[in-house]
Amino acid sequence: MNERMINLINSLPNEQKKYVLDNFAHKEKSLFIGYLLWFFFGCHYFYVGKPFVNILYLITGGGFLIWAFCDLFRMKGIIQRKNEEIILNLIYESKMFYNT
Repeated sequence: MNERMINLINSLPNEQKKYVLDNFAHKEKSLFIGYLLWFFFGCHYFYVGKPFVNILYLITGGGFLIWAFCDLFRMKGIIQRKNEEIILNLIYESKMFYNT
């Protein structure tokens, strides 16, 4: 979690902060699992909620292995962006639930 996300969470009231942190613990995407899915199955984009991209990835054989090689270095950013998206959605949900 980067500093921006930490500041966003810390700016929330306690109920909302608890909601976000409790739910994020269950929804957080793991870098290790992302690499495992990439290496063994080539389905790491399914893991981060991008099925269309993953279908293209599989059809092209990982972009003739060029895309696959690039993803080796991009995986950390892919997982971080997905986790940030999860946090932002949880913050939005918490504001809807707690009307603040």
